[in-house]
Amino acid sequence: VSDVTLEQHESERTAPLGDSEERYRMLLAMSPYGISVVDNTGRFLACNEQCAHMHGYGHSTEMIGRNADEFYTPEAYAGLFHEAASVLQSGQDVARDIEAVVCRRDGSVMEVECSIARVPWSGAPSAEAFVINFRDITKHKKFQAELVQHRTHLEELVQERTRELQAEIAERAAAQAVLQRSEAGLKAAERVALMGSWELDLVTHEYFWSDGIYRIFGLRAGDPLVTRKSIWNAVHPDDYSAVE
Repeated sequence: VSDVTLEQHESERTAPLGDSEERYRMLLAMSPYGISVVDNTGRFLACNEQCAHMHGYGHSTEMIGRNADEFYTPEAYAGLFHEAASVLQSGQDVARDIEAVVCRRDGSVMEVECSIARVPWSGAPSAEAFVINFRDITKHKKFQAELVQHRTHLEELVQERTRELQAEIAERAAAQAVLQRSEAGLKAAERVALMGSWELDLVTHEYFWSDGIYRIFGLRAGDPLVTRKSIWNAVHPDDYSAVE
């Protein structure tokens, strides 16, 4: 009677745990993400088919009993269980957004993002285990890397164009300074030599006088409007034939 009582008591004690594990197994089967259950030594206690396929195995049973260090790089393995230890020590039940690199069966690697949750599990040495839920982010990471590369390239193009524009501005400023010095020298020479110069636009028939011409004609620079008539008005009648 005593043995029956003990067995009944043990059955009643573990019944909720068995129900909980059954719910976890249903979630494993239904989830589109890779899910595994490992004990505190890293041994796989359960996993879904998606997890097996992501690791390069044909069936989940091929992973049961293996240790997680077979599938993760040493750095990723240490990081995962460091997070698991942090969860235990802090009293929290879930650690999220942990990135790791998984080594697949064929030797290729896969970048994943994991969440780790502590759950009761009768098959684990400490009656507790860790559920690891992960998704493949390899393409996402590749896209991010390409985006950074394109952004860096664009920034380099912008910097290069900025340098070109700065060089063009400096070149124009230097040319403008040379022109201004040349114009200043011409004005000074005309003033000393009592000379002047003018230009005629053959299309618009506009006249452009230098300051020296204005001085020769006794006018202020820019005033009045220079026209053919005003030029002839300033010529002495005896010189018409020579100017003509």
